[in-house]
Amino acid sequence: MKAENVNYRLLIRYLSGDCLDSEKSSVEAWIEKDPVNKQTLAEFKQIWQASAGTDATGRPWHQIDADWQALNGKISRYSVSDTKNGSPASLHVTSSKPAPIYQLIRVAAIFLVAALIGIFAYKQVSPVETSTDEPVLQEITTAMGQRVNLTLSDGTKVILNADSKMELPKVFEANKREVSLEGEAYFNVAKNPDKPFLIHTSGSTTRVLGTSFAISAYPGDEEILVAVEEGRVSFETNTVVAAKQATLNGLEVARYNFKTEQLLTDSIDDLELYLGWTKGYLKFRKTAMRSVAKDMERRFGVDVVFEDPAIEAMLLTAHLKSRSIRNVLDVISMSLDLGYELQDNRVTFYNR
Repeated sequence: MKAENVNYRLLIRYLSGDCLDSEKSSVEAWIEKDPVNKQTLAEFKQIWQASAGTDATGRPWHQIDADWQALNGKISRYSVSDTKNGSPASLHVTSSKPAPIYQLIRVAAIFLVAALIGIFAYKQVSPVETSTDEPVLQEITTAMGQRVNLTLSDGTKVILNADSKMELPKVFEANKREVSLEGEAYFNVAKNPDKPFLIHTSGSTTRVLGTSFAISAYPGDEEILVAVEEGRVSFETNTVVAAKQATLNGLEVARYNFKTEQLLTDSIDDLELYLGWTKGYLKFRKTAMRSVAKDMERRFGVDVVFEDPAIEAMLLTAHLKSRSIRNVLDVISMSLDLGYELQDNRVTFYNR
């Protein structure tokens, strides 16, 4: 039961011992359902005990409805009449007996308990209300062998590569656009000079105003890579000792190596080496087979193993455009003079 749905009048009757057996069972079942409910009752009980459970006349607080009826009855015994000479209307008591002072106390007590309930309810609800100031985040993930195309709330286009995760608000805040990325993604950022777009990874922050580029930041990889297709990108590492920063223009790439803590930049002469995956194919130039294996696992959803550890260091140069994993394996096998076995989504490379 959520705080805003708590029946406080029923809790009052429960604490006063004046509820029906069915109501008592209902409250006790609610208490056992969730530890939060038990805490809610405990806090409300403190209010109950502080008020001693009764009003100034000794009547239980839970008879508020009856008190309101009585109060309405008293009000109905009053009539409105105009004074002479155009003076404002005033209330006159039609009863000949003065109202006892305890009746005023009872009316005040009614408002007091209503206020106590209001304060308690506000205490329970207010944390939920204040949380609405925080952006509502959503998480998008892809499995091995899967890519997704996204359009964000600001019009930015994203292609999320396989085995990746991106966290972002459903709607960006007024003064900034921020996402968090694990894995690889291509961004075509909608231009907005007044509202920068930031991509956070476990080891870097990339800041842009409007451009297209790709980031590869898989957990466990030795490096973070940013390749800019067009526009301008600011890349900065999150290292504790000394952050490293680079500004990249179109057809430039930055690599940050976690082990060496080096940030290197270079020009790009073949975008397909970095963006081929966005179209469903892979392209390698003198790339170690250990890295090729990771890309194949993400692209085709298979496990790749090497019968001989020396194969991991072999360098592959190939353009793998086929959607058939068999065709891709045939190309790799002929390029490096290797044999392979594909069984139950497991690829084993071995020396011939």
